[in-house]
Amino acid sequence: MTASSNAHEFEAIEALIDQVREYIDGIQQPRTADRRWSERVRAVGDDLAGRIAAFTAGAGPASSLEKLRELADRMRAYSDTLAESPNVQALKERKERLARSYEELLLELKKRHAERAAALGLSRQLKPTNYVRNLFHMSNGVIAFTLYHFVLTRESALMVLGTIFSVFFVLEVTRRFSTRWNDFLVDKVFGSISRPSERYRTNSATLYLLALIIITWFFPKVAVEAAVLVLGFSDPIASLVGKRWGRRKLFRDKSWAGTLGFFFTGLISVGALLLLTQPALGVAAGLGIAAGIAAAGAVTELLSSRVDDNLSIPLVCAAVGALLL
Repeated sequence: MTASSNAHEFEAIEALIDQVREYIDGIQQPRTADRRWSERVRAVGDDLAGRIAAFTAGAGPASSLEKLRELADRMRAYSDTLAESPNVQALKERKERLARSYEELLLELKKRHAERAAALGLSRQLKPTNYVRNLFHMSNGVIAFTLYHFVLTRESALMVLGTIFSVFFVLEVTRRFSTRWNDFLVDKVFGSISRPSERYRTNSATLYLLALIIITWFFPKVAVEAAVLVLGFSDPIASLVGKRWGRRKLFRDKSWAGTLGFFFTGLISVGALLLLTQPALGVAAGLGIAAGIAAAGAVTELLSSRVDDNLSIPLVCAAVGALLL
């Protein structure tokens, strides 16, 4: 296959991937009692599966298109289940298999099209609405802030973070050598808060712990606390707002609504922190610094297509906070 035909194939696959991702987003919460929803999902799924079948016709079993064919089979299976026995649990199981096939396709394409792998960055991964994960995210922010502000010194915080990170690091390494162990961790231990892509990549919690270690080591306490609050509250709020009202896109899959939600949540949380703990700054200066930190976090979240924002947002916000304070 020539370079030009290879590029053309990749672009065509990208377009199909975007449509499959939109389809999977639309079936996160099955509405079996809604006949119009069921008919629409079946029609879209069958049409997309048919177009994938036509696109992959003639490709050999060793081709990167094999995973795309598997996606089409999963979509047909979902449509069949929806038509024959529209049970919510059965549909959720079909959706999970479809999501797993989708993430495996992204991995396969990155291997076979390494020179264009950047186009298949984090923005292509599935990020379903998960209120448990959002609550977990916020709770972690509150706990980390409270412990560091009222209980732990820098040295003791680094000891605690280092211990927890060591456990997560061992889990990350060992699950690479055992599919069964990996499935157990993803499905059973972290099932309610994990994303489909985390079966195949480093867990966001591990990267968050690494970020906390770095910023606690290098930056002032108030800058660390500001970064923790921004990630803990702004990131989940941006996700919720973006999925609910984010029709107008700002950059890739990120919306104006989600980005503004991130900024204003960060402004409020960091502004409150500075007004309460740094009264000497004054209201105007405190809110100005809070706006700078929140804006830095919002831009980082917007552009984090290659690096997990659980790592990038705390690093950038703490650095900006250290510069402004």
